[in-house]
Amino acid sequence: MQVLKGYEKATGLEHTSTLHTVNNLDLCANQSKMEAEDMYMRTVRGYEKACGAEHTSTLDTINNLGILYEDQVKMAEAEMFIRALQGCGKAVGKDHPKTQKADRSLRG
Repeated sequence: MQVLKGYEKATGLEHTSTLHTVNNLDLCANQSKMEAEDMYMRTVRGYEKACGAEHTSTLDTINNLGILYEDQVKMAEAEMFIRALQGCGKAVGKDHPKTQKADRSLRG
Protein backbone atom coordinates (compact mmCIF):
# COMPACT_ATOMS: atom_id res chain seq x y z
CA MET A 1 0.00 0.00 0.00
CA GLN A 2 2.95 2.31 0.62
CA VAL A 3 4.18 1.80 -2.93
CA LEU A 4 0.70 2.51 -4.27
CA LYS A 5 0.43 5.73 -2.29
CA GLY A 6 3.86 6.76 -3.58
CA TYR A 7 2.86 6.16 -7.20
CA GLU A 8 -0.43 7.98 -6.70
CA LYS A 9 1.40 10.99 -5.33
CA ALA A 10 4.26 10.95 -7.87
CA THR A 11 2.44 10.04 -11.08
CA GLY A 12 -1.28 10.41 -10.39
CA LEU A 13 -4.24 8.09 -9.93
CA GLU A 14 -4.57 7.15 -13.60
CA HIS A 15 -0.92 6.68 -14.58
CA THR A 16 -0.19 3.18 -15.84
CA SER A 17 2.49 2.67 -13.15
CA THR A 18 -0.13 3.36 -10.48
CA LEU A 19 -2.65 1.09 -12.19
CA HIS A 20 -0.08 -1.69 -12.53
CA THR A 21 0.61 -1.48 -8.79
CA VAL A 22 -3.11 -1.65 -7.94
CA ASN A 23 -3.56 -4.65 -10.24
CA ASN A 24 -0.68 -6.52 -8.62
CA LEU A 25 -1.68 -5.99 -5.00
CA ASP A 26 -2.76 -9.09 -3.17
CA LEU A 27 -6.12 -7.45 -2.71
CA CYS A 28 -8.08 -10.36 -1.29
CA ALA A 29 -5.55 -11.07 1.44
CA ASN A 30 -5.08 -7.48 2.53
CA GLN A 31 -8.49 -5.91 2.05
CA SER A 32 -12.15 -6.77 2.14
CA LYS A 33 -13.60 -8.33 -1.00
CA MET A 34 -15.61 -5.13 -1.65
CA GLU A 35 -12.48 -3.00 -1.52
CA ALA A 36 -10.74 -5.43 -3.85
CA GLU A 37 -13.60 -5.20 -6.31
CA ASP A 38 -13.50 -1.38 -6.17
CA MET A 39 -9.73 -1.34 -6.73
CA TYR A 40 -9.93 -3.73 -9.69
CA MET A 41 -12.78 -1.72 -11.23
CA ARG A 42 -10.74 1.47 -10.79
CA THR A 43 -7.84 -0.25 -12.54
CA VAL A 44 -9.98 -1.56 -15.40
CA ARG A 45 -11.44 1.91 -16.02
CA GLY A 46 -8.00 3.49 -15.86
CA TYR A 47 -6.40 1.01 -18.24
CA GLU A 48 -9.34 1.28 -20.65
CA LYS A 49 -8.87 5.04 -20.70
CA ALA A 50 -5.06 4.97 -20.92
CA CYS A 51 -4.45 1.89 -23.08
CA GLY A 52 -7.75 0.75 -24.55
CA ALA A 53 -10.23 -2.00 -23.80
CA GLU A 54 -8.28 -4.66 -25.71
CA HIS A 55 -4.84 -3.90 -24.21
CA THR A 56 -3.31 -6.83 -22.36
CA SER A 57 -2.97 -4.79 -19.14
CA THR A 58 -6.72 -4.11 -19.23
CA LEU A 59 -7.42 -7.74 -19.97
CA ASP A 60 -5.13 -8.98 -17.17
CA THR A 61 -7.05 -6.83 -14.70
CA ILE A 62 -10.39 -8.07 -16.04
CA ASN A 63 -9.10 -11.60 -15.57
CA ASN A 64 -8.14 -10.81 -11.95
CA LEU A 65 -11.59 -9.33 -11.37
CA GLY A 66 -13.14 -12.49 -12.82
CA ILE A 67 -11.12 -14.60 -10.38
CA LEU A 68 -12.37 -12.44 -7.51
CA TYR A 69 -15.98 -12.86 -8.67
CA GLU A 70 -15.51 -16.61 -9.07
CA ASP A 71 -14.15 -16.78 -5.51
CA GLN A 72 -17.28 -14.94 -4.38
CA VAL A 73 -19.48 -17.34 -6.40
CA LYS A 74 -20.77 -14.44 -8.49
CA MET A 75 -20.90 -16.45 -11.69
CA ALA A 76 -22.65 -13.81 -13.80
CA GLU A 77 -19.90 -11.36 -12.98
CA ALA A 78 -17.25 -14.03 -13.50
CA GLU A 79 -18.11 -13.88 -17.18
CA MET A 80 -15.32 -11.29 -17.18
CA PHE A 81 -13.14 -14.35 -17.79
CA ILE A 82 -14.77 -14.80 -21.16
CA ARG A 83 -14.14 -11.16 -22.06
CA ALA A 84 -10.50 -11.45 -20.99
CA LEU A 85 -10.04 -14.69 -22.91
CA GLN A 86 -11.64 -13.35 -26.07
CA GLY A 87 -9.74 -10.09 -25.82
CA CYS A 88 -6.41 -11.80 -25.24
CA GLY A 89 -6.93 -14.12 -28.15
CA LYS A 90 -7.80 -11.20 -30.37
CA ALA A 91 -5.00 -8.96 -29.10
CA VAL A 92 -2.04 -11.35 -28.95
CA GLY A 93 -3.18 -14.68 -30.38
CA LYS A 94 -4.54 -17.89 -28.89
CA ASP A 95 -1.10 -19.36 -28.18
CA HIS A 96 0.27 -16.34 -26.29
CA PRO A 97 0.99 -16.90 -22.55
CA LYS A 98 -1.50 -14.19 -21.55
CA THR A 99 -4.25 -15.92 -23.51
CA GLN A 100 -3.26 -19.24 -21.96
CA LYS A 101 -3.44 -17.67 -18.47
CA ALA A 102 -6.96 -16.38 -19.16
CA ASP A 103 -7.94 -19.77 -20.57
CA ARG A 104 -6.62 -21.57 -17.44
CA SER A 105 -8.57 -19.17 -15.25
CA LEU A 106 -11.74 -19.80 -17.25
CA ARG A 107 -11.38 -23.56 -16.99
CA GLY A 108 -10.59 -23.44 -13.25
